[in-house]
Amino acid sequence: MAHTEEVKKFPELNLMDKAMLLRGLRNPDYFRNEARPRLYKRCGNDPEMVHELMLDLLHRDGKKISMLLGPFFAPPKGLSVRINGIDVVPFGTAAGMDKNGDALLVFQQIFGMQEPGTVVLNPREGNKRVRVATLDAELDLVNAQGFPSMGLDYFARNIAEYRRAGGKAKVYVSICGLPVSDGNVIETAMKERLGNLLRTYYVEYNEKGFKLASGAVSKHYINLKRGAQDPEAAMLIGSLGHELIATSGREISHVGGKATGSIAISQSIVNFSAFTDYPLKGFYVRNVHKDYGTGNTIEGLRRFHDHPKMVVVVDDVSSTGSSIVEAINAVRDEHMNVKIPFAFSVVNRQLDSRVEKETGVKHVSLFTQEDLLRV
Repeated sequence: MAHTEEVKKFPELNLMDKAMLLRGLRNPDYFRNEARPRLYKRCGNDPEMVHELMLDLLHRDGKKISMLLGPFFAPPKGLSVRINGIDVVPFGTAAGMDKNGDALLVFQQIFGMQEPGTVVLNPREGNKRVRVATLDAELDLVNAQGFPSMGLDYFARNIAEYRRAGGKAKVYVSICGLPVSDGNVIETAMKERLGNLLRTYYVEYNEKGFKLASGAVSKHYINLKRGAQDPEAAMLIGSLGHELIATSGREISHVGGKATGSIAISQSIVNFSAFTDYPLKGFYVRNVHKDYGTGNTIEGLRRFHDHPKMVVVVDDVSSTGSSIVEAINAVRDEHMNVKIPFAFSVVNRQLDSRVEKETGVKHVSLFTQEDLLRV
């Protein structure tokens, strides 16, 4: 598994670069005086980028490099010890040297154990670059990276590949579940996890494009109709949506919107609310007025029973916000005195939203489309 184009942040090595590097691995003086300066120049003198480039090279071409430089990728003779009848090299990689597990298979030829470092649950950028500095005179470096990570799913795929390829060196890793960027520890972690779930499993790509409900065409389709049926995603949507409503004051009694996009979202919030001290009720606006039964256009807001004073209108993915606008207008038509403090969508594509322009209702969201496409 190679890095994807979305996360690659370093230049490709050409044949001359690779030839110099291979020569440098055989000749330390040549590496120090020729190959290393060339690599640093190619990477804008960012030591972290040089490090990532080397790991990517080992990940992609590790088997070829091992064949060409077999003696280099072998532990020094005489350093192994015998434990319970097994020869083991009693030293390993430094924590952080290969934090995403990209070069496990190559390093296990040298080291008896590997400690990649801290793997963060969800993909994380870390601090702004440049965040690593070399101290050449002292042969040292300092860093303030801020736990950058490709995430646990990425690392798990590399571990699985390592095992399938017959990797023998033990791998010890710590997993960090709460890499917070603000004071709301739990909420931040839950939002990061939800974003990772949606990004990984429910964002589809088609070069020809998808036609959206708004009529616009996008190469990316965010399938929350399906994503909201995922039990973990539904729980996270419910929790984050309920928290947003609860912190806006407790006069809100109902949450809902236009069928069908809003239904799974509002039900996730309603279901989560049942386990809190602030339960909410749900509603939805029919697409077509029915001429049978009770003939209701809105189900869940009963004019003479619930007496709603304040509701929140929701949607799964909004482009221009037309579904939200229709839901707001329907609620106002049937319940003139009901207040709508804000409208909420899980994802906002930000394609010239009509919500605030046409209704005066504030429109908020958990993610923009850009958030989900950014790794």
